[in-house]
Amino acid sequence: MSAWQRAELWTAPDGARLSVRRLPATPTRRATAIFVHGWGDYTGRWEHVAEWFAQRGIAFYGADQRGHGQTPGPRGHVERFAQYLADLAALRKLAAAESPGPQILIGHSYGGFIVLRYLETAPQGVAGACLLTPYVDLYRAPPRWKVLMARLLADILPSFPIATGLEYEAISRDAEVVRVFRDDPLCHEKMTPRAYREMLTNLAVLWAEKGRIAVPLLVALADADRITSTPAADRFASALPRGVTLRHYPGMYHNILHEPDQDRVFADIEAWLDIALTKAAA
Repeated sequence: MSAWQRAELWTAPDGARLSVRRLPATPTRRATAIFVHGWGDYTGRWEHVAEWFAQRGIAFYGADQRGHGQTPGPRGHVERFAQYLADLAALRKLAAAESPGPQILIGHSYGGFIVLRYLETAPQGVAGACLLTPYVDLYRAPPRWKVLMARLLADILPSFPIATGLEYEAISRDAEVVRVFRDDPLCHEKMTPRAYREMLTNLAVLWAEKGRIAVPLLVALADADRITSTPAADRFASALPRGVTLRHYPGMYHNILHEPDQDRVFADIEAWLDIALTKAAA
């Protein structure tokens, strides 16, 4: 078993147990990255990304979010969105204690949503954030009956699992990536009514508070994304007041670092990292 796959249970500030993975930097460490995965996903699928960062002197940390992966609890469920933000803040403290130095936040899809909301709280010590196809709106609105049911059940049956209707083939153009995701028992396509209501509430806050984001950002968007809305993410990034590097990848699907031509994205991340970390050291 590789170092990244050796997950351990870590206690969050409210006593919840989360599955955490870490990979030390292989050459001399120059920074630490904290990764936040997307909905239905988990950190174990991102080993090649962890290794890419570690090989460039960046220690890599990630936790399976509540309701996901090897973290205990109902699938697709969270009581309060604020728990995600507290978990991220606490994971940053853990990473800082073990791997001091500049910190980069990385969020994919729903994880990008969490990172953006966290940045709106004006945290200290973040050298920059990399947002990979961040969720700021869906590609296609869910059926009205599903929205109404989720709202009605949020207090009555808050942890009742409802299928998200994920289109697996929209994850990647690589059929093997799609097969592995579909067959992995640690991946899922569930969201509970409480989680859905918390998502909607915080999505509105995200757009209203975007002017509070004050760290350098790399926003990487897939132009053929059929899961999150690329036009909405483009509008969001373009409306930010400062420090945004925006990159579009024509033809790419949602999981841009699991695409056949992922090297294009990694090259842009590397160039952006060099600038962000140079500024942080100045």
